[in-house]
Amino acid sequence: MNKTQALFVGAAFVICVLVFIAPRSPKTGKEENLSGMPIALDSVVSALNSQLNPGDKKVLDDLISVRTKDSSTLAANAEKIREFWSERRDPLGMAVYLKSLAENSGTSFIWNLAGKDFYRFSQLNKESGKRIGYPWAIYCFEMALKINPADRENKLDLAGMYVEGSQDPMKGIGLIREVLAEDSTYVRALVQLGFFSLQSGQYEKAIERFGQAIKADTSFADGYVYLGQTYYMMGNREKAIENFENYYSRVSDSIVRLEVRKQIDQLKKN
Repeated sequence: MNKTQALFVGAAFVICVLVFIAPRSPKTGKEENLSGMPIALDSVVSALNSQLNPGDKKVLDDLISVRTKDSSTLAANAEKIREFWSERRDPLGMAVYLKSLAENSGTSFIWNLAGKDFYRFSQLNKESGKRIGYPWAIYCFEMALKINPADRENKLDLAGMYVEGSQDPMKGIGLIREVLAEDSTYVRALVQLGFFSLQSGQYEKAIERFGQAIKADTSFADGYVYLGQTYYMMGNREKAIENFENYYSRVSDSIVRLEVRKQIDQLKKN
């Protein structure tokens, strides 16, 4: 893969939805990882707490012990938890304490935040991420969806996890189709199906899905990047350039435009 192809592959897949792999929900304080070995968060929590002085521990305990469902209060507490662990460069601490906040508040959006932070941990720590981050991320998203089954965004987060790495990818496809059954023009769902088709080499299906997303939302400029990349991977340089040009004409950010123009010019030279 040359530099031009790598750029557009990266641009497309970075914007793609969160994707994860994971087992089912825990019932005993332990999780099953991909290899079936149990993962106990109790030991993780103990290790995290051992790093804290009494004052910091009290601050965190106060943040996670709220029983309110007031969204502004919970959002503020979640942000403080994130700031605390971000300063210590500890993404796992961030995810674990957000999970505790979710358990105490019982709200869908905090469970979703916890799932996303477990996912971020998995991306920063590949080995332990698969043992801890992925299983707990999917569990958190499942909890969020259980509380609010109508939340399409959370449903798509969970779908991406199933499709990307679980042993039951069709379960994820099923969730995406549920969203599209409710709204056939839901852009994120169409884009997800397009990416999954692209990843599996089903280029024609990917083009169809990305095209549907653009038709559903004519302001969806990123769709042209995805179409251009798909055509490029098919070896159709002219259609790739055409779609990248369409993207270029629809974005206003000067830095983005400069970089896209460089890549278009490079494609034209090759």
